[in-house]
Amino acid sequence: IAQSKPAAILIYAPWADGAQAAVQAFNAMGQNYPNYNFVTMNIATDEAKAFNKVYHIYPNLPYVLLFKDRGKISRYLKQDCVMDSSCFSQKLDFFQN
Repeated sequence: IAQSKPAAILIYAPWADGAQAAVQAFNAMGQNYPNYNFVTMNIATDEAKAFNKVYHIYPNLPYVLLFKDRGKISRYLKQDCVMDSSCFSQKLDFFQN
């Protein structure tokens, strides 16, 4: 979030429905967007606790949070958009501008 490039963060839990498919789709999209930092965050880890205190993890996992301007601007993307490469691409392109 502190970097100058926009960040896309996939929030997931291994036990959530569609988690593995979302991780695969997210990683594939990351290869097409070198101008973004793509990060996956498994909320079942201790490292995720600090993030949760600031950004309050939503219960409908998995989903993506987009950040730019060093975290001042953010956007939430539902799982169905993350799994749809056309929707995901459109949101990334729009958010970056």
